[in-house]
Amino acid sequence: MKKFLLSIIIVFVVSGVWAQDTSQHLKFKNIPITGKMSNMISQLQTVGFEFDTKEGIYAKLDGKFANEDCEVAIVATPKSKEVYMIMVIFDNATSWYSLKSDYLELKKQLKEKYGVKPDSIERFISPYYEGDGYELSATSNDKCIYSSRYYLDNGEIVLNIANKHLTIYYIDKNGNKINEKEEQENTLDDL
Repeated sequence: MKKFLLSIIIVFVVSGVWAQDTSQHLKFKNIPITGKMSNMISQLQTVGFEFDTKEGIYAKLDGKFANEDCEVAIVATPKSKEVYMIMVIFDNATSWYSLKSDYLELKKQLKEKYGVKPDSIERFISPYYEGDGYELSATSNDKCIYSSRYYLDNGEIVLNIANKHLTIYYIDKNGNKINEKEEQENTLDDL
């Protein structure tokens, strides 16, 4: 009887740990950002993304996100190959005003969904300024800083404009800690 009760307790504890483990991870399209890349690729394919390429710690898929065509990049840690970040890269913008409009709309929707006010920086660096007609060039020359960062308990979401693109980064907190540790180990190995 004691063994039976112990077995039931172990099952509940293990079940609780598994349930808690996935809830501790940031989600992308309701999929926890954790595990091996092949598993993440499969899960994203089940929600409509098409596999494109895989190289090292990166994989690329194509599809739609927020009703827009995009590329999705899966990024894994250098040693253990655990997924820790998903990047959504929207197609090139044709005008600054459409790019900025999309940025502001996604910024508003992310705030609404997660209930968190972002830390934002939105400005141009000289010689560029908004209204000069060269705003898209500024995005390609690292002279446009439009970035909003949402700090969540289980990670960060960063909305960013760069190189005529709008990009959203979903960075899992636990996975990012593993990534930072493995990158530091790689640096120390090199020294």
